[in-house]
Amino acid sequence: MRYWRLAFLLAAGILPVLAGNTDGIGELKKLDDPALCREAMNGKDPVLRRAAFRRLLENPAIFRETVLAGMSDPDPLIRRRSLYEYGSRYGDAALPEMEKMAADSDPQVIALLIAFSRHLKQKENSVRLLKWIADRGSTPEFRRQASKLVNFTFYRENKRLKDNPTFDHEIIKVKSIPLPLEGWSFRADPMGNGHEKDFFKADFDDSKWKKLKIGAWEQQGYPGYDGIAWYRLRFRMPEKIDSEAVELAFGAVDESAWVWLNGIYVGQHDIGPNGWNRPFALDVTREIRWNAENLLVVRVEDTTAAGGIWKPVAVDVLK
Repeated sequence: MRYWRLAFLLAAGILPVLAGNTDGIGELKKLDDPALCREAMNGKDPVLRRAAFRRLLENPAIFRETVLAGMSDPDPLIRRRSLYEYGSRYGDAALPEMEKMAADSDPQVIALLIAFSRHLKQKENSVRLLKWIADRGSTPEFRRQASKLVNFTFYRENKRLKDNPTFDHEIIKVKSIPLPLEGWSFRADPMGNGHEKDFFKADFDDSKWKKLKIGAWEQQGYPGYDGIAWYRLRFRMPEKIDSEAVELAFGAVDESAWVWLNGIYVGQHDIGPNGWNRPFALDVTREIRWNAENLLVVRVEDTTAAGGIWKPVAVDVLK
């Protein structure tokens, strides 16, 4: 199972449907006939209904029929599982059915739709789905999230050395190169459209931006500011060091961050307000330039309190 598919299961609360609620299985062992499973699903016992749904999913001849019916089931767990199965199998072709679920009352269904939007192959399909959620989402928070993503679609699954199943050696940090604590170019972006103005590009002129140091931006001339802001920092790397990987290690960003190195988007730390004090790292083995100047760009979103890159950043060389 791909990592992102497992993440979908965990994020949307689907695992309980997959592995839990087994009390009704005994009653269903004799139900090999799909018609009898459908009859069980017409009942009111949630355990029995979920078990019957699992049995129906096991029949490839009626898979599509089962998940399409499940998408409008009164049980939110069945709706989540149906959406996951249908979206995983049909990808972009599942878009019309996904759109029908944009107003679902279950927040975790909407969370799953937003997750799927990031993995559709056609960008226009991702935007289309997000617009439906932005217009019809069942909660203000999800409508806000979708609206934000409509115009900002940067996303990348960043695979670190520790996530490589073929690397079975102990990982050693050969060297950690701290980036400067001061001299970061900074600009607030209240309209949230800095990416449309090429703030992340290597040739962008940031000479008129304010200089900030590592720490909360609210304590450096931006009191009460909540929203988007950008940081840009040029730093020089030494001669190449023998290594297996290079990572950008962030002590903490309050609260979400999207990162570019030398004009290339490398990944994000986007788990919402709870991410404000959590360290994270992104692999930049291919993007780093040894014995040369590098440009780090970080787009930060803060929804409350201090805001900004408030703990040190380092380049970790791993072997």
